[in-house]
Amino acid sequence: MILMVVVYLSFNLQSLNNVIRTRNQQASANRQLVNSSLISRSSKSHIYRTLVRPVVTYGSESWTLTMEEERALAVFERKILRKIYGPVKENELWRIRRNDELEAVIKGENIVGFIKCQEYDGLVI
Repeated sequence: MILMVVVYLSFNLQSLNNVIRTRNQQASANRQLVNSSLISRSSKSHIYRTLVRPVVTYGSESWTLTMEEERALAVFERKILRKIYGPVKENELWRIRRNDELEAVIKGENIVGFIKCQEYDGLVI
């Protein structure tokens, strides 16, 4: 019984950065899918919302996020969204989408907000 508690606590104390790095590698395995021109942007966005984000946030109900970890998750999400939505042509020049443009595209439904909603869904009042 004590061994089980120690194993459980050591898992909970694992650095969230390691979890983010592992999930980032798992999501990168689907890079070919995200880069494909045969799949529409809306389909890619749907795949991200229904497959990638739940895999990345698995177990997030028990996470305690620091500002640094929230930033790392936001960077991860923007990286994928930039691949999905691609660059913008402005005055005959191509540029990457800015963070505020990506927020407008996803309508404020970012990954950190998703995690915080999951935390509150589990609360019983």
